[in-house]
Amino acid sequence: MIKDIINEYYQKGYSILPLKNNSKFPAIRWKKYRRRRASLEEILNWFINFKELKFMNFKEPNIGLVTGEKLVSIDVDYPSLLPELFKLLPEAEKTTRVKTKRGFQFYFSNNGYRIRSTKNLFGLGIEL
Repeated sequence: MIKDIINEYYQKGYSILPLKNNSKFPAIRWKKYRRRRASLEEILNWFINFKELKFMNFKEPNIGLVTGEKLVSIDVDYPSLLPELFKLLPEAEKTTRVKTKRGFQFYFSNNGYRIRSTKNLFGLGIEL
């Protein structure tokens, strides 16, 4: 299952990192992966062999995606805001999304445009 998700995200061009279990924080030193996407072999090693990798503390990692130049994320903590988001940004219904503890994160390709983060996108308290 996790291997299928990793393959799907990798094929979409996403830069994937392991996150600490039940966390948003990288489980590895990731500075070099801000500019270089990890190979599929590296990624699968992190996720499939996590028990042998001491930095994982023997707990299954979460999947993290590096956002920035090529990928942006919209974080919606209140599901009641989804209809308004879909009305203002119809592409959100079709893009990659993941369930979070409080809502959803939506991922969009970015062609290198400089985008400033905000905690109040569309005046709705949606985080970009």
